[in-house]
Amino acid sequence: MERKVGPGETTPVQGETQQPSPRMPHERDESSGSQAADEPTGREIGELGRKDVERGVKDTTKQSELEKTYDRLSGRG
Repeated sequence: MERKVGPGETTPVQGETQQPSPRMPHERDESSGSQAADEPTGREIGELGRKDVERGVKDTTKQSELEKTYDRLSGRG
C-alpha cells in the first residue's frame, strides 16, 4: 500500500532501489502529515486573547510574578 506524499513531506526509503519503508515512531510524531489541521494558529490564539481583554477577563498567567523573580535573581531589581 503506497501512501501519497504531499509537498513538504518526506518519504522514508531505503536500499539501492529506494523502496519505501515504514516510518519509525519519532518520524510519525514529527512529520508535517501527522500534525492536526484543526489546531488553532498563533493568530487565532491572539484573537482569543484580545477578545478576552476587551471583555475584561482576568489574566490568570503568572507573568508578573515571573518577571519579579527574574529581576530579583538577575540583579536587575
